[in-house]
Amino acid sequence: MDNIAYADRDVNQCAQKNAPTNTVVSNAAQQQQEGPFKYTYDIFAGPLGKKKLSTILQQVLPLALFRTWLAMDAYQPTYGLLYVGVEQIAKDVRPQLRKIYIDLQEFEQRQLMVRTAGRVNKIASNQQKRWVNVTFKSFAPLYDLAYDYYQWQISEDYIAAMRSNLPQLRELIAAKPALAARLLRYESYRALLENRKPGRKTTAPAPQTAQQDTRYIRISEDIMIQQPVDRSIGCKPSQNPKGLQDDSQK
Repeated sequence: MDNIAYADRDVNQCAQKNAPTNTVVSNAAQQQQEGPFKYTYDIFAGPLGKKKLSTILQQVLPLALFRTWLAMDAYQPTYGLLYVGVEQIAKDVRPQLRKIYIDLQEFEQRQLMVRTAGRVNKIASNQQKRWVNVTFKSFAPLYDLAYDYYQWQISEDYIAAMRSNLPQLRELIAAKPALAARLLRYESYRALLENRKPGRKTTAPAPQTAQQDTRYIRISEDIMIQQPVDRSIGCKPSQNPKGLQDDSQK
C-alpha cells in the first residue's frame, strides 16, 4: 500500500505541473464541466472518500489498470471532463505508449470506461484560440462497480477475498448461486474463485480440451457457475492496438 500512496502523490504532483491551462470547453462539454461530481457517489467525495475509492479499485481492478486509472484521474477536475492524452500518461507513469493503449482497450472490454470524440477550444501562448480534437474518457461505469463493491462490503453476506476464506465463500455461492455473477466482476474474487495463485506465472496454461468450457468457473466438484460477461475480457488484448487512436491534448 505504501507504493500506491507514493504513486498517488507523485502522479498528482506531476499532474499539477503539466495539466493543461486556459482551456475553454464548448456546448455540451461545457454543461458537463459544470455538472455532475466525477466519482458519481457522495461516499467517494473528499480526501477520505477518494481514499476509500482507491482502496476499492485495487480490489476490483488488476494492478496495472489501477495504476493507469490513478494517473489519468489526476488530470480530471472534480466537476470537469477528462481528456488527457495517452502520451502524457505514458510520460507520467513511464510504461511504453502501447501499454497505455492496451490498458484503455481493456477498460472498454470490461465495460468500465466510455470514450467519446470531441473538441476543446484551447488558448495558445499567443492568446489565439484553436480547436483541438480530443477523446473524452468517462469512468462512470467503473465508479458504479466500485459503489456495488462498497454495498457488498457492508452486506451481511460479506466474506473477504482471502484464500483462507475460500471454503466459506464456496458454501455461500452454493447457497446463493446468483451471487457468483456479482463477485466475478471484482478482480480479487475472480482470481480467488479461478484459483489463481499470487505471483508470477512460471508455466504456460494448459491447453483447452473438449471437456473444458471457459464460459464456466468451477466453484466446487459439483458446482460450475456461468460467467456473467464475455470471457474475452480475460484474454490478452489485441497485439495491434493501432486502431485505438487518441488525439487528446497531451
